[in-house]
Amino acid sequence: MNKKSLYLSIIIALGLTGCGSDNNGAESTIPEIPETSEPKHESLTVNIEPNETLEDDITVYLGRWYACNGTEASAFCDSDGRNVIVSDESKYVMTIPSEDLIEEFGGKSAYSAILQDGHFSVLDLMEYVSRKRDDFNLNVGDFDPAIGTYRFTVDFDANGDGIIDVNDPEEYQNPNWYSRFMYNSGEFQREVVDPAIEATYTPTDLMVVRSGSLFRLQPYSEDMTHRREEVQAMMVDRVSSNNDKVVIEKITINVNGEATIYENVEVNSYGMRSDLFKEGVITYLDILLSLNDSLEHDAKVDLSYWPQLSTGANVGSFSIVGLNDVRSAGWSGWVIFADQADTGKDFFNPRGAVVTAETVQANRSYCPWMGSDITLDQAQLCLDDWKTIADGHIMPDVWVMNAPPKSITLNYMEAMWSQWQTTELFRAGDGLGKEYDITKAVAPLTQEHFGWGIADCSLCHSVDNVHLNGDSPSLPGTAEPYYCAQCHSSNGAPIGHGETSRCHWCHSEDKLMTNHGGASARGLANNLTCNDSLLNNVHPDYAGESELIGPCANKANLTTSPIHDKAFNKRTAYSDIAYPEDLMAVGNSDWHSDEQFPDPYSCVTCHPNQ
Repeated sequence: MNKKSLYLSIIIALGLTGCGSDNNGAESTIPEIPETSEPKHESLTVNIEPNETLEDDITVYLGRWYACNGTEASAFCDSDGRNVIVSDESKYVMTIPSEDLIEEFGGKSAYSAILQDGHFSVLDLMEYVSRKRDDFNLNVGDFDPAIGTYRFTVDFDANGDGIIDVNDPEEYQNPNWYSRFMYNSGEFQREVVDPAIEATYTPTDLMVVRSGSLFRLQPYSEDMTHRREEVQAMMVDRVSSNNDKVVIEKITINVNGEATIYENVEVNSYGMRSDLFKEGVITYLDILLSLNDSLEHDAKVDLSYWPQLSTGANVGSFSIVGLNDVRSAGWSGWVIFADQADTGKDFFNPRGAVVTAETVQANRSYCPWMGSDITLDQAQLCLDDWKTIADGHIMPDVWVMNAPPKSITLNYMEAMWSQWQTTELFRAGDGLGKEYDITKAVAPLTQEHFGWGIADCSLCHSVDNVHLNGDSPSLPGTAEPYYCAQCHSSNGAPIGHGETSRCHWCHSEDKLMTNHGGASARGLANNLTCNDSLLNNVHPDYAGESELIGPCANKANLTTSPIHDKAFNKRTAYSDIAYPEDLMAVGNSDWHSDEQFPDPYSCVTCHPNQ
């Protein structure tokens, strides 16, 4: 198996390139950048060890969300008949400063045995809400080893009359409450899920609260509670049946219709997130690392790290970028699933297809545990509780699996390239842009160069004051550092870490490069000029315009498939989008490329992958 031997810190990845008129006659070579330490595992293509702290606000919605239809769901409609997230924002939305959560529990989780100090579980969050509200009371029972978590009930003043009716099973000691979640989604509003956000079977004491997270605490049906606990019990039994070891019965890797299957993979804990979890905790990431290291299975896993992304989403997690040498590239990448039960995936998301109660009643692949002959009411219940995205945006290094699913599946997807009508559809080697081979540099710069390590050589040089003696066969019209690198090499830039597209995705916020001209310059998103190709399919709201100005991501979407705001109202006009005036963006994006440092061509030239 070909394992990686070269690594670099993502903090300096894409950090520096440069050029100059210096020619010291040095032998043609790429200057080596010494590595200060080895990464924690050979699968890592970047050398970083996270140290996450809970800092940003946490948002909690109380109560079940219903789509606005102007009748029985009128409490979820505003005066214009549009959806609202909760029936009353003044009462049922809580914004919780992380420092308040930390102070309330003295810096230690009250319920979770797996979390490091300073971090808290969803059950802790529910306890906090209970302590701060008169209309919500959490009653936590004993830890139940049969399902591997705590049982609890909730008292809730559902009708808002100020009284919790002890004779109303919906209001008093209701055992059917559970959480839904969405981790930080950033500033560019591209919600594709409804305000109910994402469902999960993960025990509440095992799901970590992260900075900027959204949670919905809501009542479910008795059927959902029964099914969730049934699945949790299956996972607990799976550990005991394997002599207290975590064993995944089947791992499936799907690429272009071809499946590679690995069976009975024993999982070890690697402690990759020791900043969050105590020793011995097993996550989805540990499953993949165990597969990579298994002597019985020929598998290769490559990992990167997603910091705060160009959307403003503060991900802060290791990501899967390669499986068996099939590498993510730009919008192409890996999607992870966990099949929690013998029946496969419980939740379903038809993505635009019409699924009615009649459909569910006739097609028993939906909620099959309900039986082969169900009523329309049962079919509607299946739709209400299981027709949703589940665990769709949880990263592998925080998805706890001490009690494992029966199988996991990883699919390679290309579909995302078209979903946001991206105009900059570029990958290294696609022939659409020029990249250069700096290993053949005839005059590579060394540390003696006065601009060593500075990426933008135009800060000191211009095309008018270099090679005045005619010793260069050609020069660009403007200073393009990666063009200079073909003769002068990388000027001290670190090597690449395997990426070949959309480098700006990670290198735009806390990992933003320095001295990279327009590629590292921030500007107001509302002043950006979108790529002209967006005009090929113009939405009526801006028909006739010669150019598109503003956050191009959503203007692009409006030309094809309108997206939704946080309350699930379809955006049908640009006027529906309310961005802050100070929303910032950088020069390279999915809708425009910087001329001096075009992504990815300049990136792979000066930071070649090895």
